[in-house]
Amino acid sequence: MRLPLIQSLLARHRDWEARYLQLLEDLIAGRPPDPHWQARFWRRWLRDRLARISAGELAQILAFTRAWRGWRLWIPLLALLALGALLAVPLHLWRPDRLGWGESLLLSQVMVLGTGLGLVGAWFSPGQFDKGWRLWAKVVAMAIVGGLVGASFAAWQRGQTPLQMLERIGPTVAGASMLAGLLFTLASALLAGLRNRELRALNEQLRAEAEAQALRRQASEAQLRLLQAQIEPHFLFNTLGAVQHLAQAGAPQAAALTADLIRFLRASMNSLREAERPLGDEMALSRSYLRVMQARLGARLRVDVELPEALAARRVPGTLLITLVENAIKHGIEPQPDGGDLKLRAWSEGGELFIEVADTGRGMADLPGAGHGLSNLREQLHLRHGARARLELFDNEPRGLVARLVLPEEGKNDGS
Repeated sequence: MRLPLIQSLLARHRDWEARYLQLLEDLIAGRPPDPHWQARFWRRWLRDRLARISAGELAQILAFTRAWRGWRLWIPLLALLALGALLAVPLHLWRPDRLGWGESLLLSQVMVLGTGLGLVGAWFSPGQFDKGWRLWAKVVAMAIVGGLVGASFAAWQRGQTPLQMLERIGPTVAGASMLAGLLFTLASALLAGLRNRELRALNEQLRAEAEAQALRRQASEAQLRLLQAQIEPHFLFNTLGAVQHLAQAGAPQAAALTADLIRFLRASMNSLREAERPLGDEMALSRSYLRVMQARLGARLRVDVELPEALAARRVPGTLLITLVENAIKHGIEPQPDGGDLKLRAWSEGGELFIEVADTGRGMADLPGAGHGLSNLREQLHLRHGARARLELFDNEPRGLVARLVLPEEGKNDGS
């Protein structure tokens, strides 16, 4: 019978630990606790008690509970019980005529367990020691109640009334309770003072980090605006230069090209001004630019665009794709007498979005410093996504350059 009972108690304890951990996680995350903590008075009391604690202190309680769950908790409790048993020896020797072994053991266990658990509470809730006389009144009341309970238990063992037992051991219990209360008060006050100082320093550090992060975010946004401001004239002047070249050459398609350019510039303003846009819109913008350049380069520029429909709605930083396309034309294909092919495609793999611009132009060796636009692009990637986004440049086969953007999955951002 005992083994099933022990197994049942252990199973209930494990269930309680799991629910307690979930309660702490819910409170830290700001989620409503499980209805389990509404069913009984003591559960509601514990829930409300924990709800008044700051998220930082709750996180420490959660870490402590995870580290000291199961047998890791029972070993220190057994050690406290063993310490209480040892303390019963000097208590009995101190007043052998008044404290028997049973009374000494009970009193020592109450003193040790009460002090130990009280110090744990002081460590995780030091703010309660700032409430003044109310806490110390509770300590005195608990000491008195503990003495009465202990005396009643001892009287029951000896076949006496609680009053008779109090007359015999009352002064001894009162003295021991006062001594335990004094030791507990001093130790708790010292521990709470140290913890309050530590928590104040931690709060100041968190506040300073939050302010520094806000400053970094503001600096990043300002730098992004500066980079986009640098791209706008660079990109627009190159495009207008293409139209000017066609008009001066008296090309018959100059009027149609001008109309295309107006539509293109109107759409490009959104890309230049917005932080993020759907990939489908950025691809359409790149196609418009490539049509303008095909009017200038003619058969020297051959274009192939691949975009899966499922990726058209994925949001990407504005201006990045058009920057790659522009660099491929300007530094790769345009300097070639026979021009070249440009392939623009996108795909998703392993939670990452890949956007690739491959050309058969002059290649990386003839791209001085990788271009001012690519330098700005790398900075924008770092500011927006941190280390999870990157620009890869490598040789195309048999000739040319491949520029590949790798962006993190939507909703994930490691940037400042």
